[in-house]
Amino acid sequence: MIVQDFMLKNILVPVDFSKSSFNALATATAIAQQQGAALTIMHVVDTAHVVIPPRREAIPSPVAQMASIADERLHTLRTNISERYGISVDTIVEGGVPAYTLCRYALAKQIDLIVMGTRDSFSLRKMMLGSTAYRMVKHSPCPVLSVPSDRLVIRFGKIVFPVRNAPNMMEKYEILKPIIKRNNSSIVVAGLANTNDAKSYKYVNSLIDKLSSRLKDEGISYSSTIHFCDSISKRLLEISQTEKPDLIVITAMASSSLRRFFLEYYTKNIVNSASCPVLSIRPDMAVLN
Repeated sequence: MIVQDFMLKNILVPVDFSKSSFNALATATAIAQQQGAALTIMHVVDTAHVVIPPRREAIPSPVAQMASIADERLHTLRTNISERYGISVDTIVEGGVPAYTLCRYALAKQIDLIVMGTRDSFSLRKMMLGSTAYRMVKHSPCPVLSVPSDRLVIRFGKIVFPVRNAPNMMEKYEILKPIIKRNNSSIVVAGLANTNDAKSYKYVNSLIDKLSSRLKDEGISYSSTIHFCDSISKRLLEISQTEKPDLIVITAMASSSLRRFFLEYYTKNIVNSASCPVLSIRPDMAVLN
């Protein structure tokens, strides 16, 4: 069964008090205000990197100390955001492995979107995406919006929508539609077909026709082109450099064997290298269980 009338009601943003996480928080706040959604700000004390003293009865738990400090800082953020923007804001501090803890919370609380920052430098971003951020993209029960630290985006005026030979391309549009409607976005439909692959071209072209028809019927401004390429991720990044969008939306597909290797490379390369936010949607998110 296909998702219909998808709505953003609950948004989760992990904050570790870095520049990148505050940038993501600003984006998440703007989306919550646009959508009339509730915002949850979460800090995870990474217990994998905490050394527990041998005499616990004599020394306060470092996890408890860090959690207490984080809770105070989150309380200040909650007060400032709720009073300034008039949105519902909740805060939570938990200990655990960040990616697992965030995904578990998102599933339990039926979160519709996770907004998270990437690290401040390329090397750190790569490291982060290889661990917490990319695990979030792979395992999150909801779409994940990755926000680069060096660009503040609070309105998605132009969105690049790649269409390639992968499942649930049209269903991805249903999840994106609330953002399009609230931002009056224009859509750059970028068809991406493998060089010398006539079957891929035919399939991608048929999807573009179907999507173009939907966009036209719903009065959404769009343009569409189709590109032959040897590397889909590289070509998509080149399109992004030319179009300078506010958002790229991708299908972050995880399958088995060799195909999974190339699809994971596609997702990592886009999220890691894009100069704008990237919304990652797994195909199974677009189908109701």
